[in-house]
Amino acid sequence: MGDATVALSRTYTETGKPVSVLQFRGPRWQDFVDLGEIEEWQPIGDQRMVLVRHHDVVAKYAERCVKEPSGAADLAVLDLADTIAVHEAIRDFFVSARSSRKQLTDSSGDSEKASTKSGA
Repeated sequence: MGDATVALSRTYTETGKPVSVLQFRGPRWQDFVDLGEIEEWQPIGDQRMVLVRHHDVVAKYAERCVKEPSGAADLAVLDLADTIAVHEAIRDFFVSARSSRKQLTDSSGDSEKASTKSGA
């Protein structure tokens, strides 16, 4: 999983250094074990579900995964539009990871066969 770059709508100087772009590394094992899912489906009645997004968890991922020289202080001063862009970048890591896992499953649904290395 590669990095994500978020071009900000303006240059922020509130933290003492100009920031116009933020870079994020992809979440790793320990991040996921510690923080969990960013969203989940919850039942709201007979055969109905609603997607609940955990914005606090997204914020924790952003704070952990933001790459130097930026930090949590740079995230704290973002305008709403840039906050939403960061949120989408973090969510895209999860969407991308799930879609790459689905591609490992062959058409028969046998994920074991699809993940076997050739030539071994």
